[in-house]
Amino acid sequence: MSSKSIKLVFILGALFLTNSGYPQSIDKTQAQAIADKMVVFKKYHVTVNKILPPVNDIVVVLLDPPYREYPSVILIKKDKITKKWNRVFECLSPGIQNSPSGLLDLHTVKGGIDFEISDKKLYSLSDSKVMAFLSAAAAKGATVIPYQNFLHMFNLDGPPPTKFANYIIDKTIYYNLANKLYDGAYEKYPTNECIMYDSPKIKDVGFEYVGRQYVITVKTTNNQYWTYTFDGVDSKNQFLVNKKITVKKL
Repeated sequence: MSSKSIKLVFILGALFLTNSGYPQSIDKTQAQAIADKMVVFKKYHVTVNKILPPVNDIVVVLLDPPYREYPSVILIKKDKITKKWNRVFECLSPGIQNSPSGLLDLHTVKGGIDFEISDKKLYSLSDSKVMAFLSAAAAKGATVIPYQNFLHMFNLDGPPPTKFANYIIDKTIYYNLANKLYDGAYEKYPTNECIMYDSPKIKDVGFEYVGRQYVITVKTTNNQYWTYTFDGVDSKNQFLVNKKITVKKL
């Protein structure tokens, strides 16, 4: 085979791979730019630790958070029409630690507050009042993290929303998960504040598509194994559809 023929075969092969349905991933520079936009207080730095191969146009990125209530796992999805990669609004923060991890607690710099709304005792993303409050807060440039018995909000006096990429972490079952991981210890802790919900570092993360469901698995440095299963991402690229979280101690 001549050198020209070899070159032609190589080019045709490259074109076939490009158009064969395998999604191109994002690089570390792109992932870093996305993560940086999510940092409310710009003096803190977030690190991209790992980018997993795409699964059906979804990429999972592992981050090293700069402070508590910042996600350690984000999902970035390719738009089928524009072919651009956009971060999913809902992010993940696997792992619960009931002792200091070394991460900054925004309460200590007057950047966070825990509170309750109306007469509700339990919170969920399916509750219309909770979603309305999250939307109103986001419009004002604040981030709200819903827990099972309270809401945590930060960036009270921060920059306008045009300079900050808002997000949400669903922690509405963390009280139950914490009691499972710590043998009921959280029944003795305050239920209306986040002081006992620190975030451990992540040891490893996996991502696959099994039985028509996406599966994210996470191992933490404090020996916890978290599994997230979901059907996909909604049409607005905001929330994980039919998400379920299970945890166990390693």
